[in-house]
Amino acid sequence: MSSSDHDEDSPLFRANSGDDDHPRRRSSSGGPSPVGEVPVAQSLIKAASNVCFSLFVLAVLVAAAAASAAVNATCDPDAPLNCSDPRVLAAVKAFNAKAFFRKSIVFLSYEAPVPGPKPGECDVAWRFRNRREKSWRRYRDYRRFALTPGDGCALDIARVGKFRSGTNAARPPRQKGSKNRNPRIAPPPVDAEINDTIPIVGSEAEFRRGKYLYYMRGGDHCKSMNQFIWSFLCGLGEAKFLNRTFVMDLNMCLSGAHTDNGKDEDGKDFRYYFDFEHLKESVSVVEEGDFLKDWKRWDKKKGPGRISVRKVPSYKVTPMQLKRDKSNIIWRLFDGQEPENYWYRVCEGRAAKVIQRPWYAIWKSKRLMNIVTEIAGRMDWDYDGLHVIRGWKAQNKQMYPNLDADTSPEALVDKVPKLLKPMRNLYIATNEPFYNYFDKLRSHFHVHLLDDYKELWSNTSEWYNETTTLSGGRPVPFDAYMRVIVDTEVFYRAKTQVETFNNLTRDCKDGINTCNFGVHILFLGWRIGIQRNFIQAMEVDGEARPFLLFSKPKSSRKKSKQEAEPQVHPHPEPPNPSPATAVEPDLCDSDEAPTAAVTENGDPEHAGDAAAVPSTFAELGLSQWLVDVCDSLGMRSPTAVQRQDENPTASSSPHSPTPTMSSSDHDEDSPLFRANSGDDDHPRRRSSSGGPSPVGEVPVAQSLIKAASNVCFSLFVLAVLVVTVVAVTYQPPDPWLQSSAAITTSLSRVLPNSTFLLPDDSLLPTGEDFNSSSPSAPPRDDPEQAAAAASAAVNATCDPDAPLNCSDPRVLAAVKAFNAKAFFRKSIVFLSYEAPVPGPKPGECDVAWRFRNRREKSWRRYRDYRRFALTPGDGCALDIARVGKFRSGTNAARPPRQKGSKNRNPRIAPPPVDAEINDTIPIVGSEAEFRRGKYLYYMRGGDHCKSMNQFIWSFLCGLGEAKFLNRTFVMDLNMCLSGAHTDNGKDEDGKDFRYYFDFEHLKESVSVVEEGDFLKDWKRWDKKKGPGRISVRKVPSYKVTPMQLKRDKSNIIWRLFDGQEPENYWYRVCEGRAAKVIQRPWYAIWKSKRLMNIVTEIAGRMDWDYDGLHVIRGWKAQNKQMYPNLDADTSPEALVDKVPKLLKPMRNLYIATNEPFYNYFDKLRSHFHVHLLDDYKELWSNTSEWYNETTTLSGGRPVPFDAYMRVIVDTEVFYRAKTQVETFNNLTRDCKDGINTCNLYKVNIGLKGPVLFLPKFVWMLDL
Repeated sequence: MSSSDHDEDSPLFRANSGDDDHPRRRSSSGGPSPVGEVPVAQSLIKAASNVCFSLFVLAVLVAAAAASAAVNATCDPDAPLNCSDPRVLAAVKAFNAKAFFRKSIVFLSYEAPVPGPKPGECDVAWRFRNRREKSWRRYRDYRRFALTPGDGCALDIARVGKFRSGTNAARPPRQKGSKNRNPRIAPPPVDAEINDTIPIVGSEAEFRRGKYLYYMRGGDHCKSMNQFIWSFLCGLGEAKFLNRTFVMDLNMCLSGAHTDNGKDEDGKDFRYYFDFEHLKESVSVVEEGDFLKDWKRWDKKKGPGRISVRKVPSYKVTPMQLKRDKSNIIWRLFDGQEPENYWYRVCEGRAAKVIQRPWYAIWKSKRLMNIVTEIAGRMDWDYDGLHVIRGWKAQNKQMYPNLDADTSPEALVDKVPKLLKPMRNLYIATNEPFYNYFDKLRSHFHVHLLDDYKELWSNTSEWYNETTTLSGGRPVPFDAYMRVIVDTEVFYRAKTQVETFNNLTRDCKDGINTCNFGVHILFLGWRIGIQRNFIQAMEVDGEARPFLLFSKPKSSRKKSKQEAEPQVHPHPEPPNPSPATAVEPDLCDSDEAPTAAVTENGDPEHAGDAAAVPSTFAELGLSQWLVDVCDSLGMRSPTAVQRQDENPTASSSPHSPTPTMSSSDHDEDSPLFRANSGDDDHPRRRSSSGGPSPVGEVPVAQSLIKAASNVCFSLFVLAVLVVTVVAVTYQPPDPWLQSSAAITTSLSRVLPNSTFLLPDDSLLPTGEDFNSSSPSAPPRDDPEQAAAAASAAVNATCDPDAPLNCSDPRVLAAVKAFNAKAFFRKSIVFLSYEAPVPGPKPGECDVAWRFRNRREKSWRRYRDYRRFALTPGDGCALDIARVGKFRSGTNAARPPRQKGSKNRNPRIAPPPVDAEINDTIPIVGSEAEFRRGKYLYYMRGGDHCKSMNQFIWSFLCGLGEAKFLNRTFVMDLNMCLSGAHTDNGKDEDGKDFRYYFDFEHLKESVSVVEEGDFLKDWKRWDKKKGPGRISVRKVPSYKVTPMQLKRDKSNIIWRLFDGQEPENYWYRVCEGRAAKVIQRPWYAIWKSKRLMNIVTEIAGRMDWDYDGLHVIRGWKAQNKQMYPNLDADTSPEALVDKVPKLLKPMRNLYIATNEPFYNYFDKLRSHFHVHLLDDYKELWSNTSEWYNETTTLSGGRPVPFDAYMRVIVDTEVFYRAKTQVETFNNLTRDCKDGINTCNLYKVNIGLKGPVLFLPKFVWMLDL
C-alpha cells in the first residue's frame, strides 16, 4: 500500500458531503451492494411493529370513547352532588395541582371524600410532605370544597376552605376498648403516627443476651441544649461503635437559658423536644428506669447468674480499649469535677477519628412540627418570612452598635417593604417580647407572630393533651426553647426570607470586626475554586490540553506485519469522549503536493481527475476555524491523504507483498476528521473478494429472536388494552345507585344482626321507601330472597298518611341525620343508638344514644335521650319538626332498679342507676387466695386531713411503690376533707373516696383492696405460731427505700408512719433515689363519674353551645396587698365593660366563680344568657340521681354537695365551653400568684431569655 492509500469512508470527506444520490461503488465481483438492500426479516419486523402500534392507538381511542359514553350515560347535572363520585376527587386533585400555594408541598395520598354539612360541599383529606423539610414526615390536611357542575360532566371548585376546615374528614377518635399493659408507657396520642412508647426488655434471657452502655449522669445535666445534644450524640456514637444498646434517661434538665423564670427546670421529658420514635428506629436505646429495674430484678449477687459489669471511672479510657470487652454492661462513671465529668470528653482525642456522631437520629418533635404545619397551613403555605434579632444583642452597643437602630419599627417600615411584595402574609420570627412592636408593618403586610397562635398549645389543644399524657397528668409549659423550634421551622418554610444580618443591619453576625474573616474565607475559597477548576479543565491524564491537541500520541491499535490486506471498517467506531484522543496524527507536518493515486503496478488510475483535486483546506469543506488553525501552523495545502479523492487505489491482491505504512497513514476514526461529518450515506467500498459486506448480512437466529420478542411484546400490549377496556366499561351493580332490592341485598349481607321490625332480617334507611313486613312472616333461609321480599313489602306498604310507628327504621335514620348536621353536636361524638320508643303524643318518638365529649380526656361514655317530633317528608322519608332539650325523652330513659334485689354483702354498694358505674369493693375470695397475695399496707400518716393536693400526691406515691414492688395496695376509702374545701372551714372526716374519684377506673388500672376487708381477713386467717402464720415485715421509716424491699418475700409489707410532721408524710417514700424508679400512676385517677354526669347534664342543657367566664374573687379580691386591682377589675361594672368586647352577645354564658352572692352577675344578663352552678341545684338535691347514689354509698346518710365538688363541676363545665375568658388572662392587671410575680416572666423574656436565644437559633439552623 502506497503512501496515498486511504479509506473511502474517511469522515473528512463525509463531513461536508451534500450529495445523497452519489452512485454507490460496486465490489470487484459485481454483486449487489449490501448497504442498498434491506433484509426481508427486518422489513417484516418493521411492518409488524407498525401494525401493533396502530392497534394500540385504536384500542386507546375505543377505551376513551367507551369511558366517555359510560360517564355521559349516567351523568345528570341536576342530580344532587354525591361525594363518592370519582369526579369529586378528580376535581380536588386537579385544583391542588394548579393552586399556586401548593408548590411548596408534595401530595402523597388522598382519602375518600365525605359529605360536608351543606349540600354541594365535600370534605377531603390527604397526606402531604413539605419540600422545605429534609425529613420524610407525612402530615395530614382536610379541607372543605364547594363544587358546582362544569362543562359536560366535569365538576368545578367554587370555594375552598382554610387549612383543616373539613372537620367531617378528620381522623375518627380512638376506641375506648384499647388497654395499656405497661402503665409507664403513655397511651397512644391523638396523632396515630406518633409512637414514642418506651422500648422494654421482654424477658430475663433477652436482658442477659444484650450488651449495654450506661452513662451515669454527669456534669452535662442542666447545661445548655447545645452541650446536651453534643454529649448525648457522643454517647450514641460510642454505643454504635461498640455495637451496644445505649441506656438513656428520658428525664432532661432544661437550662435556665430556655425557661421563663431563668432557673433550671428538671423533669423535662426528652419527647417534648425531639422525636423519640425516630431515635429508637435509628439507634438501639433503652430507658434508664426500666433498665435499672430489670438489672436489679434479674441480677444475682454471686454465682454464674451474676450480670457482668465493667465500671469505667474516667473518660480517658477510650472506646477502642473497650471494643473487645465482653461484659454485659459497660458503666461509665462521671464523678470528677467540671469539665472532666462531661460526656463529650469521651469523643475527644483519638476517639474523635473513630466515633461518628449519629446526627441523623435527632429529629425535632413531631408534636412541635404539627404546630409548625398548622401555622404554615393557616397561611396557605404562601407567606414570606422576616427574622428580627433583638434582645441582648440590640442592647449591647459595643458589639452591635447599629443593630438597635436598624431593627427599630421606623427602620423596618423603611426597609422591609422594599424587599417584599406588599399586602402578603408576613411571618416574623423574633425574640422581641413586646407583641405590638411590629404594628407599623401591619399597614404594609398581613403580619403573623407566634403569639397569634397560642391556642395551638393552650389547655384545649392536641399538643397540650399529648404532652400532659406524657408527663403523667401534669401540664407542660410551652417554654422558650419550644418557641425557638417552632419559630425557626415556620420561618424557613417561607417563600422569601429576610434575615437580620443579611438584609437589615450593617453589623456583623458575630459582633464588630468579625465580617472581614468571612470575606477573606469567601475570597480564598473562590480563588482556590477557580484555580482548581482551571487545572482540572486544562489537565487530562497528567498532560495539558493545548499540548495534547498538537502532539502525536502513540497509536493504541497495533497492526500485524503479516496481515495480507487491511481490514475495512464499514461502520467507524464512535469518537472517544476522552480529550486525550482529541487529535490522532500530526496532519500539519506534511507539505506534499497533491498527486494522483498510483496502483501497485505503477499504472495511474483516474489520472484525469487530478485537475479536480482541491488545492486548499477551504475547498475541502472544512469550517473556518479549522482553516485558520492550519494557516496559523504554516500548512499551505492538504496532503493526498487529507484530500482523499474519489478514485483511490484499491487494496492489493492476495499475492502481493505485504504493504508498508508511510508516515502519512492515519486512523480512519480520527476525531479531527469526524468533527464535521454529517453525511452517513457516502458510497462505501467493497472488499476485493467480491463477497457481500458484513453489514448486509443479519444472522437468521438474531432475526428470529427479534421477531419473537416483538410478537410477545405485541401480545402483552394487547392484553393490557383488553384489561383496560374491560375495567373502564364494566360497571358492577352499585347498591347506592340502584333499586331498593339491590340495597336490601347488599345490606342484608353485612348487617344481619340489626334489630328492626323484621324478625329475621334488617335494613338501613338510604332515602328509599322503607317499612316493615308482617311480624308473622316465616323465616327465610336465602338472604337475597329475604331482602327482595322485604323490599317489596316496604314499597307495597309505604303510606305517608299512616300513623307514625317509632319502630320504623326511618325514624332512627332521620334522628341520626339530624344529629350529624346539627351545629351544636360538633363537640360530642355519637357512639351508639338505642331503639326509638313512642312519645306521649302521636308523631313523637323518644330516642336514646351514647356519646363522648371531645373536650374530655378520658374515654367515658354518657347517655342522652331526647324527644323528636317527626313529619312525613319527600317520598317515604321523615323530617324532624321539633327536638327537645337535653334528656327530654323520658320514655327512653333507663328503667329504675328492681325493688326486690338483695345485696348479700352489706359493705358492697348495690348497682347505681347508671349501670356503667361499678365501684363495688373488691374482696379476697378465700384463705388460699389471701395467702398467695402480696400486699403493701400504709398506716395512716400525717397526710390525713391535709389538702387534696397533698392527699393525691401521697396516695399516688403509695400506688407507685406497690406497682414497683408488684404488690396489692391496701387503701382506706375513708377520707378526711380539709377545711379549705368545706363550707364551715373545718376538717370533715368520714368522706368516701368514691364521692370525688372514679373507684371503678382505679381498681381496673392498679391492684387495690379495701382496708377494712383486708384487716378482717388478716385477723381471721392468721395464726399466731407455726407454719400457717402470715409473714409481715414492718418498715418503721420512709428512709427504707422501695429498692431495699424489692426482694422481700413477706406476705405483707407494713409501712409505719409514727414520726412527727413532715417525717410521717406518705410522699416522703418517693423522694431521693426512689424518685427515679417509682412512677406515680396518674392515669389511674379520674374524677367521679357521678360528678361528671352532673357536668354532662349542665352542658347538655345548654346544647353544648356556650361560652365560659372564670371570675376569681373570694379571699384574693379582699387581699389588697397581693392583688391590688382584682376587686375593681372583677366588679360588676368592670365585667359589663370588658366581657361584651370579648364574647358574642346573647349567647349562653356559663360563669365559674367562687363569688357567694348569686345576683352579683345580674348586669351581664342584658348581654348574655347567664348560667351559674346554683341554677342547677336540682341535680344534687334530695330528688336527684346523684343524691340517691351517694346516699347508698354512705349507708343511708345524706351527703352534702361540698365546696370541692363544686370546684370539680365548675372547672369541668368551664373547660367544655367554646370560648373561655379567664380572670388573670383577660380581666385583671394583677398577676396570678400575687404582686411582683409577673416581672420574673417579663424580665426573663426581655433580658435573660435572649442571652442564649441566638446561639440556640443558629444551632437549630445547623441541625
